[in-house]
Amino acid sequence: MRAGAWAEATDAFMETYNLLPDEWSYGILAAICWIKAADLTAPRQFLNQTMNKQKRDSIEYYLYRLFFDLSGRVYAGENDMLFRVDRETNPETKARLLFYLANYYDIRGNQNLANRYFIQSRELNQRAMPEWRLNEWIIEARGIMPY
Repeated sequence: MRAGAWAEATDAFMETYNLLPDEWSYGILAAICWIKAADLTAPRQFLNQTMNKQKRDSIEYYLYRLFFDLSGRVYAGENDMLFRVDRETNPETKARLLFYLANYYDIRGNQNLANRYFIQSRELNQRAMPEWRLNEWIIEARGIMPY
């Protein structure tokens, strides 16, 4: 992922997701890389299947839904996610959500919002979350925050 080898990153995250299907983040990471490797519609079937495995009121469901809608070029889930991120009180969960929201806006081409959410995710300083290192690499590559 750091090197922009999107197809290989997709395969790696899919393999991990298949080994650990309860670790929802690997499915989202696979979808992000898949979209960047191919096009928006490529992971639509996968996202639909994984989304439907989540509880409908869970944050995981809404994240999968966000990227599912994106893959269909419908942007209906944005407000739901923004509301949920704003109301989240757990710092690790909030940092993770901000990271995924940043990727969503990056894929949509809104670099200003993407950068804003990557930085906000970092500012929560949740170094134990799996997305921490990925977020650091993205921030470094974009040159949006000095170290």
